[in-house]
Amino acid sequence: MKYLEWNNFIASYFFNPQNAGKDIHLYITKPDIISLVKGQLNEIADITIWNDFLTQIKSGLPGSSDYPGIFDKALHAYQQWRRAGLKSIGGIDLKYPPYVAYLIFTVLPLSEIKGDYNANNYYDRLADFLKANFINQNLKNRLREIEPLWTDLSNWANIINNGELGFFRTITFTRTWKFVGKPFSQCVLPPRAIKKLPEMFVSSGMTPNSFYGESVFKTHLINYGISLLGLKPSAIELIKKGDKDEIGQSIIETVKAEYEKWTGESHETILKDGTEKVIRKHTVIPLKLQFKINNDGEIEFSYRAKYSTEPPIDLKLDEFENIYETDLWSRTLKKPFKEFFDLKDSFHKWVAKFEHKELRLFISGGYFHLSRDYWIETESLVRTERMFLLGKKGIRQSVEQWCEQSCSDFKDESDLEGLPKDHFLFSFRNPIKSHDHFPQLYLHKNKKFLMRDGLKIAYRTYLNQMLPDVEIENADGRENVFLQYEGSEEKIILGKHAKFGNVWLLPSNVLPARSFILQVENEPFDGIKQTYRVISANYSNLSNDYCLKKDKFNHEVQTQEGFIQGNKVYLTDKVNITVDGQSFNPKTNIVIQTNSEVELTESPLLNWLVATRKTDIQKYNEAFETILTNSFPETQFEIQRNRKSTINLLDSLGYIEYDYETNSIVCLPPKLILIPSDKGYKALLIGGRDETLITEIIAYCAKANSNISVTVIKQTEKYIGLLLPDSISLESNSRQEFEKLSEQLNIEYDEWYILKLKNFIPRLQEYEQFILDTGNSESWERFGLDRKVFNREALRFLEQEPLNNNYSLVEYTLTNYRREYGMWINNSYYIVDKNWGKYLLINHFAERVRGFGGTYYSKPMEIFSDTNSLAIPASLPLPKVFSRIIFQLSGKAPEFKELNLKGKKVWYNVYQNIPSIFSENFFRFILNINIETTETTLHSI
Repeated sequence: MKYLEWNNFIASYFFNPQNAGKDIHLYITKPDIISLVKGQLNEIADITIWNDFLTQIKSGLPGSSDYPGIFDKALHAYQQWRRAGLKSIGGIDLKYPPYVAYLIFTVLPLSEIKGDYNANNYYDRLADFLKANFINQNLKNRLREIEPLWTDLSNWANIINNGELGFFRTITFTRTWKFVGKPFSQCVLPPRAIKKLPEMFVSSGMTPNSFYGESVFKTHLINYGISLLGLKPSAIELIKKGDKDEIGQSIIETVKAEYEKWTGESHETILKDGTEKVIRKHTVIPLKLQFKINNDGEIEFSYRAKYSTEPPIDLKLDEFENIYETDLWSRTLKKPFKEFFDLKDSFHKWVAKFEHKELRLFISGGYFHLSRDYWIETESLVRTERMFLLGKKGIRQSVEQWCEQSCSDFKDESDLEGLPKDHFLFSFRNPIKSHDHFPQLYLHKNKKFLMRDGLKIAYRTYLNQMLPDVEIENADGRENVFLQYEGSEEKIILGKHAKFGNVWLLPSNVLPARSFILQVENEPFDGIKQTYRVISANYSNLSNDYCLKKDKFNHEVQTQEGFIQGNKVYLTDKVNITVDGQSFNPKTNIVIQTNSEVELTESPLLNWLVATRKTDIQKYNEAFETILTNSFPETQFEIQRNRKSTINLLDSLGYIEYDYETNSIVCLPPKLILIPSDKGYKALLIGGRDETLITEIIAYCAKANSNISVTVIKQTEKYIGLLLPDSISLESNSRQEFEKLSEQLNIEYDEWYILKLKNFIPRLQEYEQFILDTGNSESWERFGLDRKVFNREALRFLEQEPLNNNYSLVEYTLTNYRREYGMWINNSYYIVDKNWGKYLLINHFAERVRGFGGTYYSKPMEIFSDTNSLAIPASLPLPKVFSRIIFQLSGKAPEFKELNLKGKKVWYNVYQNIPSIFSENFFRFILNINIETTETTLHSI
C-alpha cells in the first residue's frame, strides 16, 4: 500500500459519520493498525503489514525524498494539504488531511513501549520505539516542528466539517510539557482503562445523572486507578497533584467526560461459540426526589427514576412496576422521605439509588416535560427559572446568606408542613454569583447552545415539520439571540419561549437546507461556532439498497436470485396467477368518484422516517417520544409498549424495513401494489412518501376523467397514540391506470407483489429443518443472562416458567436489551426467529386433525375467521413476510379487540379484507394450523 492509502484507512477509523459530535482521540495500537487493513491484503502476515506501514511512514507522499526525517515528511504532507484545489496525490483521492498517519506515529510510542518510565516521559519512549522498529533517526525535541498539524486537524474536523465526522480538540499545555503534551493528550487514559471506568463508577458507589465535584473523581482515581484501571503508580502521582500538573488534570477531566456519557451499565466480555461478546452485568440509575405543595400548605415528597439508557419494558423496582412515563423518566414513585435507600429489580439486575446529600436543587417538572405540579430534583442552577433548595440544617446559615446576597425572589419556605426533620427549604430565582463552598451552586460563566424537543435527522440537522427550541446553558435571560445564514450578513432575531427564560424559538419559516449559525449579540461564546440545518422529507432519496438481501428464512444472502430486499422481491419461480390471483379480480365495476380535496392526516413520524432514510431503534424511540410529547401529550401511557407496537406495525404495513437483530430501520421507497377487491381494481401505496408525492397523486386523479380515484384509509382512532399514518389506496376499473400513474410519478407498480411474498414464505416444517441444518449454538445459560420461557397456555414469555430442554422456546436479554430467541430441541439450543418459534411450539404440542387429502394439521384452537376477517391472538404475531401479506391486503392496522371465541376472553388482532383462500388454505399450507370458523362477527365496519 502507498502512504496515502494508509493515511486514508487510519483517518477513516477515527473520522466518520458514526462519530459525529463525539470527541476523537488519536489513540491506536500496533494490533489495531494491522487489523484495519488485514482484510484488504489477503493472508499477508501481521509482521509484513506492520513493516509496510513503517516503510510508508518513512517514505511519505510522492516528492518526499528531499525531506530527510519523519517529521520533515509530515511537514511536507501538511504543505501539500494546504495547496489550493488539490484533489488527489499519485492517483489516490485526498479524502483526509494527509498528515494524520504522522500524528498517529507520535502517539504510538505511548501505546507500544512498556517499561519503568515516568508517566510524563515521552522522548525516552520515542527513542526506544524507533530502536525497536529499526528506524535510525533522532527525533528528540522536534515535536515543536509539527505543532501546526494538531491545530490544522482541529480546524478541519470541527469547523470545516462541523464536527460531523467527530470533534478533535487540542489541549494547550503551557508549562513544561508544551509540545510532548499533544501526544500525551491523546492517551492520558488508554482505551483499556476507559472501558473499565464503568466498573470504577459502580465500585465507588456513583450513579449516572448525578452531581459530583472534581475532588470526588480525583479520590476515586487514586483509590481505584491501579487496581481497576491498570494505571501506573507514576500516573497516580500526577493525579494527586490535580491542577498543579497538566497531565494529571487532563486525566481527571477525561474521567469526568466519560462519567457524563455513562449510562449506569457495566459490562463483561465473555467467550461464546468461540467469539468474544459483551454482556451486561448490571445497571445502576439515580432516584430523583420530587415534591408538590398542596393548597393547605403541605409538602408531599415522592421520587422518580431517571434513566440514561432504555429500561426493559417489564422493569420492576421493588413494589413498583409499569413505571416508565416519558423521556427516560419514570412515573411518580410514592414512598416516604428517607435520607438514602435502594430499589432493586433482581431479575434484570437493576438498582435505583437515592443518595445522601446535604443539599438538593429543584426545578419545575415542566422543564422536563413532566407535570408542572411537581418540583423535581436537578443537578445544576438554571438562572432564569424559579428554583427550590432543600438542605440540612447544619448548612442553613451559609446557604441563606448566599440566597439573600445573590438571588432575587428569595423566600424561606421552611414552615411547610411535612418538611423532613432537620431540613430547611428555600425558593429563589436569578442568582448572580456562585457559592464559595457548594459546587452545585456554582455559576458557570461560559454559555453554549443546546437544541431541545426538535425532530433530529442527523448531527445538527432537524426536520422542518417540528423545529427544535434553542436553549442557552447558563443564560441570564437577557440575551439577544439571532440566526445568521452562511454567506449572509442579515441577523434574524429569535423570539423568547413563553414559559422558559433560557429558551428561544427558531422562526417557523427557517429556510430548508441552508446552513446557519446561532449567536448572542455582543457576547463571546464558549467553543466553536457550528452550523445547523433544517431539511424537509424527500421520498426520492429512499432506496431498497439500504436494506440487506434476505432469503425466505430472513437470513442475509449475497445471491442475485431469490431474495427480498426491502420491498423488492426477486423470485426464481413464477407466481400462480391462475389460482392465487382470483381474489384480485373484481366481480363488478365500481363508480369512480373524483375528489380533489382528499383529507390526509399529517404524519410527523413518517416524515421523520423518510427524511432519515436509515436510522436505528434508539433514534426512533427519541423521535417517537418527541412527537408524542408535542402533539398528543394526553396519550402518554405505556409509551414503551406503544413505541414497540408502532415499529412492528410500520414494518408490516410496508413503510419500513425493521431488522430487530441489528435494530436498524430503513424507510422503503414508495410503490403501488394490487390488493384484493370485489368491486373494481384496488391498489395500495406502500413505502415512504412526502407531501409532494401525495399532492401529485391527488392532482393526477382529479384530471383522470373519472378513470382513477384516491382514497384515504383512516387508522382506528384508538391508535392515535401509536402515531400511525393514514393509508392511501387507489381505485379503478382498469389495472392499466395504475401503471400510467406509476409511470407519471416515477414510482414502481408491482402488480403481483403480495403473491410474490406468498411464494417467499417457507412452510413451518421447512423452517424447523432449516434451523436444525444451520446447527446448534451454545446457549446463554452459563452466563446468567435474563431468561424467560414461552408458556403455550398464557401465550407469553414468563420469568418463572420451567425450562424444557426437549422442546421449548426461550428469550434471553442481551446487551442494550436486544433479545435473542432460541429453541431447545432434544437438549440442543438453536437460534430462531421469535414468531416462527411460537408457531413451532404450538404446532408441536397441539392436537392433530385429519384434513382434506389425508393431511394432518395441528388444532391449537387459536386462530379464527369469518367471511372476510381473521382473528389472531395479539401475543401470536405472524412471521414477518406472512404479517406483511395480511396487513397489506387491507392497508390498515388490525383492530385490537377482546373476544370470547374459545370459552375465555382473549385479546385478538382482527384483520380485514382477508379472502377465504388466505384464511383457510394459506394458513394450513404454511403453518400447518387449522383455522376455526366462527359465526361471531369479528369486525364491524
